[in-house]
Amino acid sequence: MQKWIAWLTAAAITFAGYALPVSAAERGKILLNETFEDTVTNAAPDYLSIEGEDGVRAVELSDTNKALYLPARSQGSKVTAEFSDTVDQFAVSADMMFDGAPVMVSLTLIDTGGAEQTLLTYKGSYDEEGRFEGGLFTHEGKPVGGIPVGRFTTVTVACDRANSRYAVYINGREAASGIKFKAGIGEIKGVKLAAIPMEEKSGLYVDNLRANSGDTLRTDFPKKAFNADVIAYQEPEDNGAVTYYLLDDYEKGSLSMGMAKKSNEFGFQTEENGNKYLVMTKNSTDDMHMDYSGSITSRYLVLEMDLTLPKKGARLEVYFRDPSSVLSYIYLVNSDNKVMFYPNGAELGTLASGRWLHLASRFDLVQKTVDVYVDGNLAYENVPMQNRDRFSGEISLMRCHLASAGGNGSFGFDNLRMYNSKTVLDELPDLDPTTRGSIFPDSTEGINLLRGKLAIQTSSGTLYKNNEKSKLTGPVEYDLSGNILISARALGDALGLDVGWQEEGQKILLGDNISIPVGSDKMQVGGKEVQADCAAALSGDYGMVPMRSVLEDGLGKKMYYNMHGLAIISDSAVRMTDTQAVVANGYLTYDRPSAEQIQADLTQKAAGHPRVMATKADFDRIRRQWKENENAVVKGWVDDIIRLADGTLSTEPAQHKLEGFRLLQQSRRALVNLQNLGFAYQMTGDQKYVDRAWVELSAVCSFPDWNTQHFLDVGEMSAAVAMGYDWIYDAWSAEQRKVMEDALVEMALTPALNEYTGVGGSSTVWANATMNWNVVCSGGVGLGALAIADVRPDICYQVLSYGVRGTEYYFDTFAPDGGYDEGPNYWDYALKYTTMYLSALESALGTDYNLSCAKGMEKTGSYVLTVDSPEGSNGYHDGGSGNLVLPWAFWLGKRFDDPGLTQAMRSRYQQFGNASGYWVFNVLFYDSSVPDGAINMPPDSYFAGTELVNFHSDWNDPQEMFGSFHGGRLKVNHYHVDSGSFVYYGLGEKWALDLGSDDLTYNVSQYINNRELVYRVRADGHNCVVINPDQTGGMVDSTCKVEKIESKDKGGFAVLNLTDAYAGAEEYKRGYKMDNNCRSFTVRDEIRLVSPNSEIYWFMHMPAGVEIEYTDYGAMLTQNGKRMKLEFTANVPGYELGDMQAVPLATSPVAEGQADNSNYKKLYAKMKATGNVTIQMRLTPADEPAGNTVMEDIPMADWSIPDGTLEEMPQLTEIAVGGVPLADFNPKQKDYTQKLNEGDTAPEVTAKAQEGLTVERTAQDSVTKFKVYNPASPERYSYYTVTFQTIPLLRTGPLQDVKGYHRYEPLRATASAVPEPLNVEANVTDEKLDTRWAAEGDQWIQLDYGKSVCISAVCLAWMNSGSRIYRFSLQVSNDGVDFKTVYTGKSSMIADDYEIVEIEGGTSGRYLRYVGSGNSDNQWNSVTELGALTKGEK
Repeated sequence: MQKWIAWLTAAAITFAGYALPVSAAERGKILLNETFEDTVTNAAPDYLSIEGEDGVRAVELSDTNKALYLPARSQGSKVTAEFSDTVDQFAVSADMMFDGAPVMVSLTLIDTGGAEQTLLTYKGSYDEEGRFEGGLFTHEGKPVGGIPVGRFTTVTVACDRANSRYAVYINGREAASGIKFKAGIGEIKGVKLAAIPMEEKSGLYVDNLRANSGDTLRTDFPKKAFNADVIAYQEPEDNGAVTYYLLDDYEKGSLSMGMAKKSNEFGFQTEENGNKYLVMTKNSTDDMHMDYSGSITSRYLVLEMDLTLPKKGARLEVYFRDPSSVLSYIYLVNSDNKVMFYPNGAELGTLASGRWLHLASRFDLVQKTVDVYVDGNLAYENVPMQNRDRFSGEISLMRCHLASAGGNGSFGFDNLRMYNSKTVLDELPDLDPTTRGSIFPDSTEGINLLRGKLAIQTSSGTLYKNNEKSKLTGPVEYDLSGNILISARALGDALGLDVGWQEEGQKILLGDNISIPVGSDKMQVGGKEVQADCAAALSGDYGMVPMRSVLEDGLGKKMYYNMHGLAIISDSAVRMTDTQAVVANGYLTYDRPSAEQIQADLTQKAAGHPRVMATKADFDRIRRQWKENENAVVKGWVDDIIRLADGTLSTEPAQHKLEGFRLLQQSRRALVNLQNLGFAYQMTGDQKYVDRAWVELSAVCSFPDWNTQHFLDVGEMSAAVAMGYDWIYDAWSAEQRKVMEDALVEMALTPALNEYTGVGGSSTVWANATMNWNVVCSGGVGLGALAIADVRPDICYQVLSYGVRGTEYYFDTFAPDGGYDEGPNYWDYALKYTTMYLSALESALGTDYNLSCAKGMEKTGSYVLTVDSPEGSNGYHDGGSGNLVLPWAFWLGKRFDDPGLTQAMRSRYQQFGNASGYWVFNVLFYDSSVPDGAINMPPDSYFAGTELVNFHSDWNDPQEMFGSFHGGRLKVNHYHVDSGSFVYYGLGEKWALDLGSDDLTYNVSQYINNRELVYRVRADGHNCVVINPDQTGGMVDSTCKVEKIESKDKGGFAVLNLTDAYAGAEEYKRGYKMDNNCRSFTVRDEIRLVSPNSEIYWFMHMPAGVEIEYTDYGAMLTQNGKRMKLEFTANVPGYELGDMQAVPLATSPVAEGQADNSNYKKLYAKMKATGNVTIQMRLTPADEPAGNTVMEDIPMADWSIPDGTLEEMPQLTEIAVGGVPLADFNPKQKDYTQKLNEGDTAPEVTAKAQEGLTVERTAQDSVTKFKVYNPASPERYSYYTVTFQTIPLLRTGPLQDVKGYHRYEPLRATASAVPEPLNVEANVTDEKLDTRWAAEGDQWIQLDYGKSVCISAVCLAWMNSGSRIYRFSLQVSNDGVDFKTVYTGKSSMIADDYEIVEIEGGTSGRYLRYVGSGNSDNQWNSVTELGALTKGEK
């Protein structure tokens, strides 16, 4: 570049003077005037949006002139400049010059909707003698001139959008006119210039980027002052190194590509000469494939492979896929064994057994051409790639695919290589992963983006000033509205301002003219009062001031702020693309330690063993609390862990047994076993736990591998071995330790290092993913590395360094508010490994390198609390509706000093028990110093990004009203087509629910890759509107945002814009409102349709047991004696309101083997409509005063919530049964169930209320009702109900001598499946109702009594048995082969106790089997107790 700058002086400015002919009388309004003179030299202009390569910056051409430099070294660079206004007629111009070799240039207009239209492109090619031929072309392909090397050319486009025409001028002379725009361009908001490399690395200078309204270009644009400031710029290194994406020779019997074999096979074979190669064998109707997944943006790429044909018959496809899922096929082999070069259809050769064919393709991903070599000889060159016009040139996947369309057969692969190079290479590189660089970019781009700027990273408390990072002086906090409060001292240090304190008036002083009193949102600026966005405050010894107000209103600065917490302070507006902001923020937020730094931190911490998640001091403290009963909660949890460990002693260890392509269940079994055994050893020192742990460890460490194709299996197994190694470290011999160390290195750390360096074998790219796989894999492997780092430093510290760097991509997803795209159930999975990983880094190294400082992490505990309710959660996407009682909230409460979070989750444990079964993590993460307390959180919550809104009527009401919905990005990991879908629970029942996930999308390849074929994934399987239903999922990929939200004591509402999700709607907004004193929930749809006579369905799913009585206002819903009034209206005459089974529409696909939805049904409204459609539904408890109100038809634009506090209805103060007050009485809870032994008489039920209130009692059969009200205002009342449930009842605990029954003790329990390691078979015989065996679908569990026993009855108990009905049958057998069914039925909804099933006439058998098929909520069989009973003596 320097060779050109040397002579560029006034000549450059002369060429910039060309313009269109202009009328002096009519100079247009200036829309854009960027000459770059006012930009700091070597800085990226703040007012441009920049994409692509690092290095876009202002450069000096002379002492008085600057230009913008766009590098084009690899993928090229793009800049976007926005106009100051939108007009239909305008002229836009730029001066351009190449930096040496020509580059591909494009000039593109961008409309207000984000659509782009490229008007001009400079392109060309070199001939055989190296001469370049090229020029500028319109989008129609018409040549309009050139850009000579060595001087500026002025390119101007005059646009008339109203008439869809434009003209082109080169150096002021018309080159083309009357050119028609492509259809679909909207109002223009700006212009984008791009510079893309062609044959050589180069760049583009741009100067005088200008635009004005009208059909001519002004000549009198204002000049800008020359900024003499210069900052240093370091050119990125260009050492010509080749990046190797794939290097598979299979000599070690392993592959780095991800293999999805499904029902087929793959393996390695060895030739007579000792050469080992890979064989993929298709022997089923399923397809199979192996993938390289990862972004490739280099210009040149070479793909090489050797192919042979062990068995003919199958079809092989080799292709690329770009980020938009456009495919570009390379090779195709059909059953005729001929290899076809797909881009031109040429035959390259014929495959045969015992003979190899070497293929090499060299791609130019800018020109989108390919050369192909066969056995080292060039066969074809410069062939256009398949789908050249649509393929972006960026590769996200390379796949070798044995297609289901072909027959069965085998293909052999060897020397599969992919690398960026201009030529096919003869020599192989070093294959040692420790010598390769990682896939993660270094900090250069972030540094250059921030160079010369003043920035503050608010969530990590980092200051960037004078091109250096440092810690802020004092904290940064956020108020409830998200406003930033920053330490005045920190702001003073950043800006060079004096900071003071004035005792009189408690004022914080900043500089010479700003003061703000603590507790006030009024600032004094130069003697004038200015309204701040929030009040000043004190935080410890620090005075906290509203950051944006002080900067912008007090100091006249501009503050750029993005959702990740990056604030850039400047004198003019700063612009960054979202990608740039993430890059700059990542550099400021995270510490990014080297391997050497991590080693130094471990040495300084001097953590011996144990050190993974807990140290010796931690275990000593827990042991003391347990032994001395210092904390009853901790003691109970530790007792449970030791009981679980004791139950593990007689069980079998994990086995190398794949389920499909997963080893995951075995990894999880090992993890649970080893964490319980290791913890029990730490508490007791008992050798029996050591011995059983070694059985587990020796088994898994002798596996041939931990299944790298599904790397979650590796991550979880690595965590298991790490905990067994570390927590029992002092009991192991040196030989035993070495077995574990070798296994961790060979089966976890080395494969992980391959992933981090770009040659891994996982079928899913996880090292830089933005979903749960990232932290599960890096976290699990990281635990393994921390456990053995001091004995295997050669690999451990590098793995840890890369892991910390890679998990940044995952942690960034929590911004801005802690919401999680994959939904609350995958939040649970991800946060498990998040907290394990971060706590292990802290315990072993003393730091988590600021990973926990990611914006949103401080709020993510609130996310999982607010999406849950007493009746269940909103388990959107792949999830379920179970309660979220999770110890990760304990860790978050401790990390962010939030005792309220700990109290809230502890309250959930008290209400729902240890539903998650995470006993060890409860103990490790729980802060026992925090006292119990009620949940104290705002009633309504909003989480941006995932666009989740939750409405709670009363956090401390066990039967509160709860409404929840979400929008956000549709096609995230584990997505459902459910944008805008809602759930509504209340009165202890579910009225509108989500069906949850379907196993088809996990286990069947057809539905893994096409999940929208499955009912539970589709829009018609959710509480959504479907417009013109067809085979598609019901919505298009989109991002739907909440446009408005309001929350007050008396209720709240939110409006979600669903327009982008519906192809059939020009505009669609859905509103959700909880009002009427928080007792009514309204959902309103306002739709403007695209097509006349559109078919519309409105759906709401509910339990099948809900009774529906249709009325003139809609319907009365009744469930378990509780009534809900449903009001419904639409502005479409003749709409149909009804209910149907929860099944696909007639126009929808039917997935074979999909989940049984017979436990559900759905309310629907069907209509044909044109134009504007309004649909509204409201749910209100029918037996409350709110039920007497009438729904109003109010447009969402006019929605509001009244001021004032929530109005409490009259309440009882006591309910007594048989004269004994109910111990669990809560005035907010209106329904109670009391158990009554069969044959007993129901005792009298009485109630009390405060003086002045009247209590009316009615009793009928087993139900007693109370109405409480004030005679002065009888329209305000509450109903309470007490229902007696008559059952043959046995008390919890040992079933001995109760009602004449005795319980046999079995020898063992076995089951058809144990998919959850915590919920094992032995739990059904431990006489505890808070443990369970659980399996989904049609499953069984059986007890073996060792000999035939007489069975009079069977005792049973289930999880959530008071709110679910379980379907089951009971069978007996004497040989374990032939079983006889002795009972078929359903559970009786007995809450928290045993249910007795009497076997008519009795039976006998050695084996008792329970066969289940799910429950009324879902398909899970969650059995807490099972036992055979006999009357009389055994």
